[in-house]
Amino acid sequence: MEKIFIAIIEFGRTKITGVLASKDNNSSEVAIIGIEEELSENLIEHGVLKGSTSDISFKVKRIIEKLEGRLSQRDNTLHINKVYVCVNDYTLSELN
Repeated sequence: MEKIFIAIIEFGRTKITGVLASKDNNSSEVAIIGIEEELSENLIEHGVLKGSTSDISFKVKRIIEKLEGRLSQRDNTLHINKVYVCVNDYTLSELN
């Protein structure tokens, strides 16, 4: 039974959260392995990325590295197979 490992990155107003989960290919069951967070530090406001892309990408990269570190603790041959990104805020702005 082969497992795939999924990372979900959520951009929130106060923090950027990464969730690592595993899923068996033959099942719909998902197991949460770990959660990592970085403070947004005013980089995201109303669903709009306000900070520099290098600041935001640095935080996302650091979260992914922490999540992959959790996998390598189990087995250093395991890697994240898919990454999903979502934006969460109490109100989202549309850019025209």
